[in-house]
Amino acid sequence: MRITAFVISACLCVSSASVSCAGTRTSKDVDLFIENADNCEHWAGEWDSTLSKAEKRHIERSVIKYCGAAQKQLRTLKIKYKDEADVKRILADHEYDSVTNFVK
Repeated sequence: MRITAFVISACLCVSSASVSCAGTRTSKDVDLFIENADNCEHWAGEWDSTLSKAEKRHIERSVIKYCGAAQKQLRTLKIKYKDEADVKRILADHEYDSVTNFVK
């Protein structure tokens, strides 16, 4: 029962387009950053040396697409929202190593 409630809660958090899990309303630019950062983290974790060349290429392209975008967005958003503690906290929650350490 507890697991079901947790899963439902997590799904509601993920599916809400403009309200973060902490209940803070976010703008579209922050929502897009969150989406790109989460995709970056996902694809960066998919790498495995035993994958086929095609699978490796797909992962590399996805990492470049999402991590590059998230890294640029993070720099911009940190400046734009420097005085908004709630947004800064949301950005920090999605400031994964895969985003900050990305090098093309």
